[in-house]
Amino acid sequence: MKTIYERIIPLAEAEKDRVAKATAEKKKRYEQEVEKLYHLLVRYETFQKAQNETGKVELAISQYRERARDVVKQQIERQQLFVTQARNQYERAQGELKTAMIEEKKFTRLQENKLEYERIAAGLLEQEQLDELALLQFGRGRTS
Repeated sequence: MKTIYERIIPLAEAEKDRVAKATAEKKKRYEQEVEKLYHLLVRYETFQKAQNETGKVELAISQYRERARDVVKQQIERQQLFVTQARNQYERAQGELKTAMIEEKKFTRLQENKLEYERIAAGLLEQEQLDELALLQFGRGRTS
């Protein structure tokens, strides 16, 4: 018959593994969102440099670049929100993983403590039985 710890520990390990996988997925999403933001920032900087380098440019081209720059700026602002959301989800997942790891460790330690207690109890019982046997043999030796 399995002890309660032998039934609980696999469940705690499975929960920890599930949470670890979810945390890894959230981290990957966060990294992807940051990378998208980086590329948008590079595009925006390119528009800024192009506008600064061209002194006398046709009005239509200048207006086109300005609108494109504004669109990229809006995309950057939106992407910053996505990055923040992804970071918050990742941080929550890290907290959940820490909790799951603590739970698993707690049950493992409880099982180890129970086994140690049982080992000590068995040793004491064995010592008690040896003492009784010794007393019996000592008593027989005195009566003979």
